[in-house]
Amino acid sequence: FKIFITFLLNSFIIPQRKSGYFDKGDYSRYNVKKYTEDKNMTNSKLITRLKRSEGQLRGIQKMIEEERDCADVITQLTAVRSSVERVIELMITENLTECLNHPLDDPKAQKERLEKAVQYFIKRK
Repeated sequence: FKIFITFLLNSFIIPQRKSGYFDKGDYSRYNVKKYTEDKNMTNSKLITRLKRSEGQLRGIQKMIEEERDCADVITQLTAVRSSVERVIELMITENLTECLNHPLDDPKAQKERLEKAVQYFIKRK
């Protein structure tokens, strides 16, 4: 696993960049626009999922107040946990993707940024 992380960190750091990411002629506006649209779509998915979880939690509270069957409550709690875990997975994926697709100019800063992103991934497991 350590070898994989080392490979990941060393493979995706661009050591010598002479120009910024978005200065590649006519494509720059497209790249910025596409990135913004993708990020907005991801955020929208995350918010939708979290709102659904919020509704499920309210339902679970009501189930407990009504002293519903334990198995039913646990089933709903498991569903909420799965939904929240999926939000975490989406956020980690977005973070790693951003680190790889939009590297920083400073190789040392980029390596630290990527290490932090990988740590989020490791913490998750």
